[in-house]
Amino acid sequence: MQIPTSQTGKTKVLSTHIGWKSLIPSNNTSKSHWIIKNLKSDDFLYFVHSYMAEPEDEKSNITEFDYYGQLIPAIVSNENKIGCHFYPEKSERICLKILKN
Repeated sequence: MQIPTSQTGKTKVLSTHIGWKSLIPSNNTSKSHWIIKNLKSDDFLYFVHSYMAEPEDEKSNITEFDYYGQLIPAIVSNENKIGCHFYPEKSERICLKILKN
């Protein structure tokens, strides 16, 4: 699904997101989930995208990030598969933590 364009005050927020964001565990995920267990709130990952995952099952959403008040899925899972929505090349230090987990 494309990230919806929104309005924040007088500023129009475009649907294309480019930049660094920290991850927020989703409502159904504890901070101790094995894939994010070593991450800190000041660990930032790099995103470049106009689309977002829209999991059918809310339990599939492990982490999100805040994009002008809208929570966008960042790590999703389904059975034994995990998908990440950030660039590992730019987020190397944090991605190595995730891979190590």
